[in-house]
Amino acid sequence: MFADPDHHQRHSVAVHHAIGPRAHGVKLASSLWKVLRFTLSLLSDSTQIKKGFQVDEKTWTTMIDTRTSDGRAMIMPYVVAVSALLALIVFGDVANQDSSVKLAVATFAVLGSLWTMMWWDGVVGDVSKLAKDQPEGVKGSNIGKSFDNMPFAAMRVINVVVISLIGLSQVLAIY
Repeated sequence: MFADPDHHQRHSVAVHHAIGPRAHGVKLASSLWKVLRFTLSLLSDSTQIKKGFQVDEKTWTTMIDTRTSDGRAMIMPYVVAVSALLALIVFGDVANQDSSVKLAVATFAVLGSLWTMMWWDGVVGDVSKLAKDQPEGVKGSNIGKSFDNMPFAAMRVINVVVISLIGLSQVLAIY
C-alpha cells in the first residue's frame, strides 16, 4: 500500500511529536486547575475550621514556637541594621553627603522599618489568633490565663509607633 514500508511508523512518530507538546500543555493546565480548585476549597472551608476545629496541644505548641521564633529571629538583624545606620549617619556624616547618598540611606531606613513593622505585626497577629485557639490543656494553665489577658491590639499599635519613630528619626537626621 505504501511505497515506503517505514512510512506508517515515521508518520506516527511525527504525529506524536506534533501533538505531544499540546498534550503536555493540557496536562499542565489540568494540574493547575486542580491546584486552584483545591486552594479555593480550602478558602471556602475556612468558615468550617473556625466553627469546630480544635488544635491539639502538640500542634499548637509547635505553631506558637514557630511564630515566636520568627519574632526572635527578627530582633537581632533589626537592631544591627538600626545601629549600623545610626553609626553611618553620625560618623559617616550622611547629612553633608550628596543627595543620592542621602536618598539611599533614607530609603534603607524607611524600607527596613516597613519590613520590620510588617514582620512583627504578622507575628503578633498570629500569636493573638493562636491564643484564642488554645487547647484545653493550656487554657487552664497560668500561661493560658496570661494569653487571655494579653493586650495584643495595643502591642500591634505600639510596634507601629516605635518602629515608625525610629525610622522617622533616622530620616530626619539625614535631612
